[in-house]
Amino acid sequence: MASNINANNIDGTYPVAGVDNDSQGFRTNFTNIKNNFSYAKTEITDLQAKAILKSALTGTALDNNMAGSILSSAEIKDFRETRYDLGYVTGTVTLNHANGHYQQATTSDDITITFSNLPAAGKVGRIKFEITVASTDHTLTIPAAVSLGTKGIAGYNSSTYTITFSETGTYIFEFTTDDAGTTYHIEDLSRPRNYFHSNNIRLINKYITDARGASGDVAGMLAVDTTTPCIWLCTGTYDGTTLIWRKTELETIKNEVMLTADGAITGGSSTSFATITDSNSNVLQFRAESGVRYRFEAFIPFTHSATSTYTHTFAVAFDQGTCNYVVEVQGAPTTAPIISFATTSDATGGVATSTSSSAKMCRITGTYYTTAGNETVRMRYKQNNSANTLTVLAGAFLRFNRV
Repeated sequence: MASNINANNIDGTYPVAGVDNDSQGFRTNFTNIKNNFSYAKTEITDLQAKAILKSALTGTALDNNMAGSILSSAEIKDFRETRYDLGYVTGTVTLNHANGHYQQATTSDDITITFSNLPAAGKVGRIKFEITVASTDHTLTIPAAVSLGTKGIAGYNSSTYTITFSETGTYIFEFTTDDAGTTYHIEDLSRPRNYFHSNNIRLINKYITDARGASGDVAGMLAVDTTTPCIWLCTGTYDGTTLIWRKTELETIKNEVMLTADGAITGGSSTSFATITDSNSNVLQFRAESGVRYRFEAFIPFTHSATSTYTHTFAVAFDQGTCNYVVEVQGAPTTAPIISFATTSDATGGVATSTSSSAKMCRITGTYYTTAGNETVRMRYKQNNSANTLTVLAGAFLRFNRV
């Protein structure tokens, strides 16, 4: 404001020494001095009532209550907030906005919080609530109006609006509202949410080159390597020696093949091995990556429609690498399987198979590993007489997994 005090309306040269001075000049000066004192008193009183003060004026208590007025374009430094201690609490606990933005309490039993003295709609009210949970039997119930941000809050029951705690300790929640308490948003500042709810969450690539990790690695950390691809899990705290990172490699190829139609073959005594396939071009084989160990299992039901008993052979074929596999073949519906063990391609014993329209069974299990480049591992069979036909039935499957 502009001051009404006028220092120029007082004649500092009056009265003139050695001259008979008119008394009006005295009266004019005295009047202007009095008026200026009045203006000063009014303006000083106004400042005392409205100014922000560093400390209390003499004889008064400091009260910088700005009554909701705007403070703008300010650079702030070293600010702090009042902490309002509610002490030990049970039952209904009111968080009064007028008591400050940071309030704390310790539970004596279950508590239910409410809010009061919130700013008018269009203004943002905020309270951080620090709650020390003395027992895991104690719960925190929040108002139903706290409807924003509740998804994934640990221990939150949306039916009862109650939060439970798996451990005793201190937790901090922040509540905000911009509509005078009609709705609130909640944020748990102490614990991560139980789950994420976004279609765009991703982990940044972290390439683990040493399973001992690096400084700062702790148990529970996750890392992804999209080149391999694989997922890494940290199982301990870095000490420079212990192997704390473990990984699981992700399949980049289909890990199950199933026949959707029957596959029939007719051959003679010199018939060579054939890869098991069906009329829909499904083939019981998988592509193995170099340097990766695989475990595989094939289940092959079949029928033999010849008029006599003939020998049939099932095997695993591969070009190079190390393969150990077991073949179990049931030659007749009521006989026990004959088991053969092999380590070379297409090398198993034959099994006499009786004539019957009933389904018989072959089961092949094994492991495979090669460093010579990517290879195809194939489930194969042959029959040893031209007078018979062997049919592999729909539903035969091959499963394979990285070890």
